Amino acid sequence: MQTISVQAVASFHLFRGANRDGMVRPLSALGTRATFENLESRNCRPGNALRSPDGYSQPVEQRKPLANLQSAGKIWPVVGTSGGKWWEMALTGTYERSLDDKRRLAFPKKLLDEFAVENLSSLYIAPGTEKSLAIYSPQGFDRLARKIARKGTNLADTRNYTRLFYARAEKVDLDAQSRVRIPDRLAELAGLGRDVVLLGVNDRAEVWDATRWREFQDAQNPGFDEMATRAFEGL
Repeated sequence: MQTISVQAVASFHLFRGANRDGMVRPLSALGTRATFENLESRNCRPGNALRSPDGYSQPVEQRKPLANLQSAGKIWPVVGTSGGKWWEMALTGTYERSLDDKRRLAFPKKLLDEFAVENLSSLYIAPGTEKSLAIYSPQGFDRLARKIARKGTNLADTRNYTRLFYARAEKVDLDAQSRVRIPDRLAELAGLGRDVVLLGVNDRAEVWDATRWREFQDAQNPGFDEMATRAFEGL
């Protein structure tokens, strides 16, 4: 079996998948937590899986290579089945876009690459917050679904949210021009006009009506420092 060496400068949780039963178990040779520096002299075999920032142990998936690690920000590694190194990073950026008459939205290559999914051919569009739409890769949508499932459905608010969320979410295909068609009911739910803004927001992309996004920024920007302080409390 081909082996590779993983080298970088951040710490992560490393798990190794068993060959037969597919279960994910700690790699005892390194312990639960390891640093990339510790791996420089060790072999990391295809078949491994890694604990991602959302707390789930992810199976190996083929992901797009990241050429420049210094521009990656916070990233976590996945060892591809071909023995290559693959990376998942936070989605970032603001892109002004126009919907065509069929409500098709063109994705910039940079944002698609940040989904870090090899041969990405479809996305999930779902209701977001503040009258936005959230867009996930299939893997990202699956991780979200598992998080929601862990909440249970004992509370009425959770049941109602889950019911409305999944009833409105839709899987859409990417065409040859990297466009997706936003379903009419979701476009109407978000009040999307012709001019929209596409955002990278960590684990998802968001689509906003352009006017509503400007209004949101005008209202929220003055309190950015206070929000940052509260958001980082306890980290």
